[in-house]
Amino acid sequence: MKNYYSAIFFIFVSTSIFGQVGIGTTNPDATLHIAGEQSTVRIEALNEVNNPLNDGIKLAPTYVQKNGEITLKPSEVISESIHIIDASSAFSVPVVAENNNSSSTITNVYNYQITLPSESFIEVKYSLSYNIFETYDPVSETGVRIFDGQSRQIKTYFTIDSGVDKFGQISQNYYNISTGGGPGTFYNNGFAYISLAPGTYTLNFYVDLAGHVDNTTAVLLGGSESLLRIRFYN
Repeated sequence: MKNYYSAIFFIFVSTSIFGQVGIGTTNPDATLHIAGEQSTVRIEALNEVNNPLNDGIKLAPTYVQKNGEITLKPSEVISESIHIIDASSAFSVPVVAENNNSSSTITNVYNYQITLPSESFIEVKYSLSYNIFETYDPVSETGVRIFDGQSRQIKTYFTIDSGVDKFGQISQNYYNISTGGGPGTFYNNGFAYISLAPGTYTLNFYVDLAGHVDNTTAVLLGGSESLLRIRFYN
């Protein structure tokens, strides 16, 4: 005589009066409460067979849609685009700025145009090299060095189009009493961060020379040692 025994397995599911469902517990604390330290959830619609976003090799991140559904497809986010240009050629031709017997003289020395197809955040960094003289002759490319013991201020900055806001302001003072004239190349290094709407803009670079009304100043700016970098974020 053979005896047959059948094993019956039960999955214990409890539903409270508040509409909460408990799996493995008679006292659910949430709308769906899965009890047990080793509990897992399997959604076959998200496995490697049924979902192309699951390659079956590495873990696939899940996302929750606005209606609460779980998916492997991320939201369509516009990625940030970063573009950098080297605009140093804008400073390649040396320019002479002068201040003759005046407390201050402002000269527009360089201009550079940019076009933004969309709203952008731009970072402008410049290093404007210069040599300073009492007087300078651009034809013979020679100058008289300063040794009068009076201070000169060399300030640089840029504006956008005809705007009055000054960006990337930097200034240095020059003073010398040596008959050798204190030769050498100096640098004004400035930077600025600006948010701009789509459109075409001109960056206007200026030098503001300040000194005593009894002296003259000539500054030779630009050349191969000067740099201009612009980074676009959009």
